[in-house]
Amino acid sequence: MRTKICLILCCFSIVGMKAQMDPNLLSFDYTMTPEGEDEIAFYRTSVGVKIPLKLKKGMLINSVDFDYFQLNHNGVNFSTKDFNEIYGINYTLMYVRPLSKSWSIMLRGGTSVVSNLASSIQSDDFLFNAGISFMKRGGSLEKPYQLMFGVGYVPLLGEPRILPLLSYKKRFNEKVSIGIGFPRTFIAYDISEKSTLKASTMFNRFYANLSEDVVIPGTQLAQKSLYLSIGAGLEYSYWLDENWAISAQGGYSFYDQYELLDADNNTLYDFEASSKLYFSTGIKFNIKSKLKKEVND
Repeated sequence: MRTKICLILCCFSIVGMKAQMDPNLLSFDYTMTPEGEDEIAFYRTSVGVKIPLKLKKGMLINSVDFDYFQLNHNGVNFSTKDFNEIYGINYTLMYVRPLSKSWSIMLRGGTSVVSNLASSIQSDDFLFNAGISFMKRGGSLEKPYQLMFGVGYVPLLGEPRILPLLSYKKRFNEKVSIGIGFPRTFIAYDISEKSTLKASTMFNRFYANLSEDVVIPGTQLAQKSLYLSIGAGLEYSYWLDENWAISAQGGYSFYDQYELLDADNNTLYDFEASSKLYFSTGIKFNIKSKLKKEVND
């Protein structure tokens, strides 16, 4: 099943590359998925900071993201306390350089520590990623579009691998814009100058190292934890002023996967995660004012 889902995601993959086009310099998000038939509740808290530096030719962007995942397990016949909490610390360095009036090139490299941090940080806690992509902006001021394509070395459902990168965004008129890609596909409607309603996909995941082996039934030792949830929902955003915005989202996951793996990524225990409702809220800061003509996710 993991191979099948991986092939689907590869068709639109932009996993781990969202920092390339995200204009927000500061963001905070909290997501909760209440307990369902699988008796598992999922919570994620994320904080992101970007520091851009203007160069003579192009721009250098430093990004740091912190993720805290919490899972509450019920109905499991072994101890889960060693992997109830997963931590993610992500650093990205990106260089963007214009090639012409409409074309730009983006080079990106980074590293992440994703682990339960049950002991001191070790080499297996690190995941590395890199990518190169090209972006074309076109259209008119009233109806702009943005096309990005490239290739990346990114973690998807396990160890990093080489994947294609592709996304397309377009504004059709004063009210409607769309974005096609992964993990963010959306259609947005501007209710007013300050508020937007958006139907979009949701993607929550982690592939974490377990610093100390977890003993599960059958005396097997798990060394990795994998979580994936894909869904869709409605999001409402409201701009408090030209720089600050708040948002709230609710929806339903249509694919969920949660497993404990051995060192070779073989499944040792499947929690049989089920589809369920999810809710999230967030706040973001951007030094640019919100222009209705821009194509921004």
